[in-house]
Amino acid sequence: MRRMIALLKRDMISTTKDYILIYALVAPILMALGFRLFLPSVGQISINAVVLESTDPALVTKLEGYMNVDLVANRAAMERRVVAFDDTVGILVESPGSYTLVTEGNETHDSLVLPQMILTQLAGGPALTYSEEIVGGDRFPFRAVVGAFMTLAVGFIAAMVMGFHIIEDKESAMMSALGVSPLNRREYIGTRAITVVTVSVILVFGSLWTLGLTAFDYLQVLAIALVSSLIAVVLGFLIGALSANQIAGVANVKFGVLLMMAPAFFALLAPAKYHFAMWWVPTFWSFVSLRDVLTTGLTWSALAPMLLWNLLTSLVWLGVSYPFLKGRLDFARE
Repeated sequence: MRRMIALLKRDMISTTKDYILIYALVAPILMALGFRLFLPSVGQISINAVVLESTDPALVTKLEGYMNVDLVANRAAMERRVVAFDDTVGILVESPGSYTLVTEGNETHDSLVLPQMILTQLAGGPALTYSEEIVGGDRFPFRAVVGAFMTLAVGFIAAMVMGFHIIEDKESAMMSALGVSPLNRREYIGTRAITVVTVSVILVFGSLWTLGLTAFDYLQVLAIALVSSLIAVVLGFLIGALSANQIAGVANVKFGVLLMMAPAFFALLAPAKYHFAMWWVPTFWSFVSLRDVLTTGLTWSALAPMLLWNLLTSLVWLGVSYPFLKGRLDFARE
């Protein structure tokens, strides 16, 4: 244990001297802070409205002087536009002085009130009547999905930090010196794994809290972070094993980003019926499980299969990678 603590202290000292690693550790918090400042304004930059092509062209021209106006062919197209990610209100002219506002049901106050004020002004002051028809469901959960992506980014950053520590060990010939040192392979691997798990858990919760996400099951998120750390450990060893120096490490990090993030984009953009194509990638399960915990909430019975698949696929990756890692990392003894 003392030898492992000594190695951890050495890693901490080494990290404080490497500005890239320092930035990597604080980057998730800075990114989360930036997203928190930006996300509340998504879809609120301007006033958006959608009207039918059959609407009086003179009215459309006047509306365009105050807001962004989209023309659609029919009511179905209007509803599809209204339920898109941004705040857009449909305006139906029922009769002179009578309008129906077609909404998604969760627009901002300004998105509902300002179109009414504009129409009243354009009408020259007569009393107008408005009704609201809700056609959409819940808004796309930007903040929760960003939080799920941040979790994957955190795991990758922890793996990168670990990988660069291994590269430093190789460059300083420490790996070869293990054959004559008290520190054995299991202690070395255990120390590196502890580093990844600790960094991952701290940055996961730090990033989510910075994003303003607090209404979630902390134990479930902790379980996801711990299970997801296993593939981060494997990736960290792969970065260290494949890289002869830090320049090569940077190149391998680019491939690691693809491995970690691509399954999440697939899960978000591809229809659910195709998701089985990503079942073999642990980060797919990391993203899906955390996304569902943050957006809709999950029972432990629903979360358990995802955690199990994440763990099993991570163990498969570890088993496939171990012979390669054992040969590339020059440990002289067990």
